[in-house]
Amino acid sequence: MANIDVDAAVEEATSKENFDVLAFVQGSNLPTHDVTVYTDGDAALRMARILIAEDEREQRRQLEGVSLADDDEAVDEDEITELHDRLVASLVFHMQGLAPSATRALHNKLKATHPYVDGGENPEYTEAFNNTLIAKSILSVENAAGAKNTDKWTAEKVSDLLDSLYVSEANKIFDGAAELTYIGAIFDRAVSADFS
Repeated sequence: MANIDVDAAVEEATSKENFDVLAFVQGSNLPTHDVTVYTDGDAALRMARILIAEDEREQRRQLEGVSLADDDEAVDEDEITELHDRLVASLVFHMQGLAPSATRALHNKLKATHPYVDGGENPEYTEAFNNTLIAKSILSVENAAGAKNTDKWTAEKVSDLLDSLYVSEANKIFDGAAELTYIGAIFDRAVSADFS
């Protein structure tokens, strides 16, 4: 899609004169977002346990009136540093929303091969739709060293990826694609309430 002159487009859209609605809408850019996924579950678990233990110690110190300097259960700063270094080894998924026409075309294509089943939607359709939506949303993936992968994603590759990640991290990717494609609140955040 072509980039547009935003000032001119807003002026045209808010003008009291007649304007071409389709030209304005079709020329707009699709939203983009970066989703950071952490892949070292062991480091995340160990860090979570340390943070929980530190929070419990802080509560105990407050209840008992013990100062931080007098607390003999010090946090191992070397371990915190090592875990932090492992946690920053992440993947950044650069994602872009799909146009409504692309989403409808995907829906229609998959409905033909995954029809409704008794009692509602076909779970195979839902999985195929979600994985294809994510695949089409991923523009590139960047690792912590800055190397960028621009391979084309498929529903099968997405399925393998989601099966390999912790649920919380897989959900970040799904939520990112869903937000960019579906949520009308994107426009609410982009324009003020008094836009007319």
